[in-house]
Amino acid sequence: MANWIREMMSKNLKHPGLGLGGFLVQRIFKGRNSKLEIKLAELTQIEPDHNVLEVGFGPGIGLKEAYKYIKDGKGKIYGIDISDVMLKEATGYLKEEIGIGKGTHSIGRCYESTI
Repeated sequence: MANWIREMMSKNLKHPGLGLGGFLVQRIFKGRNSKLEIKLAELTQIEPDHNVLEVGFGPGIGLKEAYKYIKDGKGKIYGIDISDVMLKEATGYLKEEIGIGKGTHSIGRCYESTI
């Protein structure tokens, strides 16, 4: 693989943006990761009154899947991601959940700590 392609993909896997690299990473997140996100929500045994946090929610597939488990209870879904592109993507995908007050997500940064 050409070095510039590797660099473009690496940059967008770390922090998805606009352009060809961002488009390809979004396709990967939506395609390959969706089965994993769905299975993960099932395996975590989410109950209706649980609050769920997903760090690095990408396009919001895992949050939407978690919502299926909490929608009839008092639970809520929360997400944090470093990419404004993913925030915009997830906002559209989770419009209903956000509108009824069951979901929220935001831009954030995670910093490594030595503590």
